[in-house]
Amino acid sequence: MKILSQNLFFLPVSAPATNPATFYTPGVNMGMVEAIEFIVSVGTLGTADYTITVGCSATAKATAPDVDLPFRYAKSAAAGTDTMGALTNVGLATGINFANAADSNKSIIIDIASEELTQGYPYVQLTVTRGGSATAVGLAVNAIVKPRYPQKTTKDGSGTSLFT
Repeated sequence: MKILSQNLFFLPVSAPATNPATFYTPGVNMGMVEAIEFIVSVGTLGTADYTITVGCSATAKATAPDVDLPFRYAKSAAAGTDTMGALTNVGLATGINFANAADSNKSIIIDIASEELTQGYPYVQLTVTRGGSATAVGLAVNAIVKPRYPQKTTKDGSGTSLFT
């Protein structure tokens, strides 16, 4: 039984991290992609809070992006439920927040289309910044992408990587 369409790819963008202060996801080459949905999931936040912003860069890197991007997101209810919040637009550099205990065990889906990137900056990435001191928390970033050329993009290791 095939669950994911042949034309959608799952990308493990970052390994689960415990209590990161600030980290940058690797850039995904949107020249090869029509659209991407980042899925950011957190465990029990306790006193932690995180701000997530979206940016793009001229080259593939896992450091601060060159240009901030506006984006859309929806936040889930707690894990084990099937409720998503409304799709919300976010302006440049504003970011979204996972707010301590109120957002424990939730996920955020961040939606970006390739035509929304700044010309000359094809690599999209997230910046995740922890606010203040925090107890240990697990945080992971994955993505679902719709490749522009599925036959030329890696799914089984034989095509072009979306991270280069």
